[in-house]
Amino acid sequence: MLILKSPTSEPETPRVRLPHSWTARPYQQALWDHLMGGGRRADVAAHRRWGKDEVALHFAADQAHRHVGVYWHMLPEAGQARKAIWDAVNPHTGRKRIDEAFPKTLRKSTRASEMAIEFKNGSIWQVVGSDNFDSLVGSSPVGVVFSEWALAKPDAWTYIRPILAENDGWNTDPSTTAQEYVLPGGGRIIAGRAIGANLLVWTNAALFLGTYVGSPNQIWRFDKVGDKCGLAGPNAAVVVGQRAFWVGPDLQFYSYGLGGQAQAIDCAIRDAFAGNLAAGQGDKIYASSTSSFQEVRFDYPDARDGTENSRYLSLIVSGGDAGAWARGVEPRTAYVDAGPASYPISTDPSGRALWQERGMSNDGAPLPWFLETADQNLSIDQTTMVRGLWPDLANQVGPVNLTLFTRLKPEGVETARGPYSVAAGQERVDVRVAGRLFRIRYDGNSAPAACRWGTTIFDVVQAGAR
Repeated sequence: MLILKSPTSEPETPRVRLPHSWTARPYQQALWDHLMGGGRRADVAAHRRWGKDEVALHFAADQAHRHVGVYWHMLPEAGQARKAIWDAVNPHTGRKRIDEAFPKTLRKSTRASEMAIEFKNGSIWQVVGSDNFDSLVGSSPVGVVFSEWALAKPDAWTYIRPILAENDGWNTDPSTTAQEYVLPGGGRIIAGRAIGANLLVWTNAALFLGTYVGSPNQIWRFDKVGDKCGLAGPNAAVVVGQRAFWVGPDLQFYSYGLGGQAQAIDCAIRDAFAGNLAAGQGDKIYASSTSSFQEVRFDYPDARDGTENSRYLSLIVSGGDAGAWARGVEPRTAYVDAGPASYPISTDPSGRALWQERGMSNDGAPLPWFLETADQNLSIDQTTMVRGLWPDLANQVGPVNLTLFTRLKPEGVETARGPYSVAAGQERVDVRVAGRLFRIRYDGNSAPAACRWGTTIFDVVQAGAR
C-alpha cells in the first residue's frame, strides 16, 4: 500500500491511497503478492473477466509513484487498446477503469489523443499497441504490461526486453487461453463436445480430438481421429462417459472412444431412418442419452409425419443388451438426461417441457404404448406351427395385449392372431397358427402402465412341407 500526501500548496486535496479503492479478489491475491513482493515478471493465463488488466492497472499506478519512469500498457493492436483499456468502463461502478486506477488528483495532464497520462511526480503511463511499437522508439519504459500476450506481435518483446533489462524493469503478460487453430482438411466446424478432460470437434467431414497442453505457445493440440465421419447437425452427437455417438452427413451412425479411432456402428433398422428423414431437415437431428436404460437415442424429423422431430432410434450402449437397436414414435425436439434434474427432461414441437421416465401414466391420463419385433424366421425351409408363447414381462403394471402376425413368404399375405390379454405373472398364452415368418406386438393403454420386456419363447412344432 502506498499513501501519497498532497503538497502543502493544495491543502484541500485529500491524501490518496494506492491501490485506489480496490482490493485484490481472493483468486487474484497470489498474483498481486508476487508483484508487490518484487516479482519482475508474471505470465498470467486466465479466463476472460478474471481481472487480469485490472490487477495490472492498479500495480502500474503503485509503481509509477514509487519509481519515476515510463510505463506502457500494451495490447496487440493500438485500436483495440483504446476500446479495451482507455475507454473501458467498469460495468459495476459506471466509472472508467483508468479513472479508478489513476485518480485525477494525481495527474498533471491527460492526453486522450496519445492515450497517455502524466503524473505530478513526473511518471508517464501510456496505452500502446504491439503493432506500432516501432513508433515509440526513443522511449525507455521501466514497466510494461503485455495484455493478450498470446496475440501480441513477437517483435515487440524482442525490442522491449533489453530496455527492461537495462532499467531493471518489470513486465506482466496477462492473456487468455484463447488461440486460433486451423483444423486441416477443409470443411466447416459443426459442433464440439467435452469428453473427459479432452475436446471433440466435428467438421462436416472429420472428427478431431483436442488435448490440453498448457504451454503458452500451444494451449491445445488437435489430432484427427476420424475421417469421412463428420457430423450431420450441431445436435447430432452425444457423449456418454468416455464414448461419443453421432450421426454423420451420410446418415451413418458412428462411435468414438478415447484412445481409439472413430468407427461405424451397424444398425439393422438404419434404412427406415435414412430413407424417411425429412428432406433438408438434418440439422434437427438430436442425440441424447438415457442413463437409466444405458441407451442413446436419436430423434429426427420423419417425412411421413411432417418436418418436425417425430420419431427416434435408440441404441443400448452397455450391459448384456449392448448393440441392440429400437425405434419409436415420440415427438421430441430436445432431450437432456437425468443429472441436472432427477429425471430426463425433453421438449416437444409445441415447446412444452416434459418429464421422461417419471411415473407410469400420460400425466395422469392413460398411456398408450406398443412394442413390436421385426419378422422372426423360425424355419427357413419348413412351415412351423406355433402352439403357444411364454411371455417374459417383468414389473408389469396394467393390462398388456399380445398379437401374433405370421406369413409364409416375405411378400405373402399376413395373418393376425389376437390380441390376447396377458395378465401380470401369466406363464403362457395359447395360440395355434402356422407360418414361416412371425412378428409379435405387445401393447396397452392404461393408467398406470409399465413393464420390462425380456425374451419371448415360442412353443413350436414342424407343420409341413418345404
